[in-house]
Amino acid sequence: MKKLLLAAVALVLAGCSTSATSPSEPPEMPEPAPVTQQTLQELREEFGLPDCPATDADVAAVDGGLPQTALPCLGTDES
Repeated sequence: MKKLLLAAVALVLAGCSTSATSPSEPPEMPEPAPVTQQTLQELREEFGLPDCPATDADVAAVDGGLPQTALPCLGTDES
């Protein structure tokens, strides 16, 4: 009977211990790779992507959220 009680107490205490596999804080994220305007220009030329077209900042928002769209460009060299 005494062994059963000791086993039950050990089981309860083991259930109360913290897990070694759960981190207390999220892992540190690596720094992003440096990207320059020249790098983007070289990538656009290498893959044949056109400059992004100019957009109208005064266009009204779409009801219900963003419209479905495709992104056929990768930035622009224009300022």
